[in-house]
Amino acid sequence: VKIALLAAVDQALDVVIAMRTEEGSALAETVEGHLVQIEAHRATLSTRAPRQAAAYRNRLETRIREMLKTVDLPTDEGRILHEVAVFAEKTDVAEELARLAGHVAHVRTLVDGDAKEGVGRRLDFMCQELNRETNTVGSKAQDMAMTEVVVELKGELERLREQIQNVE
Repeated sequence: VKIALLAAVDQALDVVIAMRTEEGSALAETVEGHLVQIEAHRATLSTRAPRQAAAYRNRLETRIREMLKTVDLPTDEGRILHEVAVFAEKTDVAEELARLAGHVAHVRTLVDGDAKEGVGRRLDFMCQELNRETNTVGSKAQDMAMTEVVVELKGELERLREQIQNVE
């Protein structure tokens, strides 16, 4: 009876391990899908971000020229360039987007790795870091198209976080 019981327990454990392995593979695939979407949003932001300063310069020049026409004063090109440079510095998101890419790569390393202990907490922390960088990009965005992408990115991060909650 003891031998039969141990054999049944071994067989049950084999089934549990197989099911967990299958579930882990499916979860890794789902996480990868979210990471691909996050990367796509990051790429869109990387393309859109440099346009912020140019659009701001156009708006600023137009407003200044209109205002100066009413008082008949010449346009100070140096002042406009200074204001655009200050704006560009405040709204530069290159560092945040680079860190976002690094965090995505780290999440992939954790998911693909053969960790002996659980990685759930580390993945949860990485989700927090991804969210932090995204929030910073959102706070610096002065462009409606960028803001919309940040909202989409935050939604994708939330879906990723929900999946990560299933990882030990």
